[in-house]
Amino acid sequence: MISNSRAILVLVLAAIISGSVIVSSELNIIKYAAATTSAVIIPSDNSHNNATSSFGMLVTVPFYQSIASNIIGQRVTTTANGLPQIEQSSLENGTMQGVGNVTDLETWTNTFVSPGIVHGVGQGVMTTADGQVATWTATGIGRSNADGVIIYHDVIIFNTNSNGNLAFLKNLEALSITVVNGTKQTRMMWEWK
Repeated sequence: MISNSRAILVLVLAAIISGSVIVSSELNIIKYAAATTSAVIIPSDNSHNNATSSFGMLVTVPFYQSIASNIIGQRVTTTANGLPQIEQSSLENGTMQGVGNVTDLETWTNTFVSPGIVHGVGQGVMTTADGQVATWTATGIGRSNADGVIIYHDVIIFNTNSNGNLAFLKNLEALSITVVNGTKQTRMMWEWK
């Protein structure tokens, strides 16, 4: 059986993908059904102080911020049905709250579903200087603007067996915003409580 937290995650991901998430005055996230006038209401956690308007909901201070990212490989996986799919691997250096410097080796499979919209599915391994490891899987949607900058909104699920500084990532759900401008990529992640 799916947990309430996972069910909410799926509903909010669907709302992020459809671009129809807003925050009401009562601090509830409302996802309007595309084909009906009914709405699904997801209560928010009132302990969050900082708003991230790009997600259209309240979240905490970012626990991760990238410093530098380098693409280390790309390949076309398919062009079937006119939907190009590109796999890209990157090595990203960042800082994590309470941990310090981390390295993130990640691979994303991006499907260009329409002009200006990319669906991405990714996985990665984060490591610390002292050898701690956390893994993650993610999915999200990227939208490009007139300047060709792509902004991704992702939902990420972490896991780790670490008993050290990365232990807080065990089964952690996170929201991420990644900005890709040519070969430059920046990312911030927030814990989703």
